Amino acid sequence: MLSNAGRNLGELHVHYEEVDPWTVNFEKGGWDPDEGISHEKWFRVEKMKHPRKAKVKNLSQIVYNDYITVKDIPVEAYDYMVNGKSAIVWVMERQGVRIDKKSQIVNDANRFAIETMKDPAYPLRLLAKVITVSMETIKIVDGLRDIEFS
Repeated sequence: MLSNAGRNLGELHVHYEEVDPWTVNFEKGGWDPDEGISHEKWFRVEKMKHPRKAKVKNLSQIVYNDYITVKDIPVEAYDYMVNGKSAIVWVMERQGVRIDKKSQIVNDANRFAIETMKDPAYPLRLLAKVITVSMETIKIVDGLRDIEFS
């Protein structure tokens, strides 16, 4: 059982790009751009964030950009941590536009999405896949809690 769990976790994490994306629900926007808006503009992400209400983050939603807000994210998905940070938060921090303070080098996930992945929606698709990986990881790890070691 333990070796199967390890094997399953390894497969899941190594092949995270191939998992079925989480079925994303939208508070605002969706997978199809509004009329007259290009895919590049529709899916462009500067900085994902959680909406706040009375200074409390709503973890079940992510404001992707001005056009798109994802909703119904399982809050338990944030329990899967990578180096002390939720995998979802890692994606939120890295899929956007950042300028290095010292070098002024621009790190733009949108350019990677368009030029390398040939998919302007890649940051959003990656977010959906990481939610799946997070939920599946939690399911596998929770299954290990009942194992008794002698």
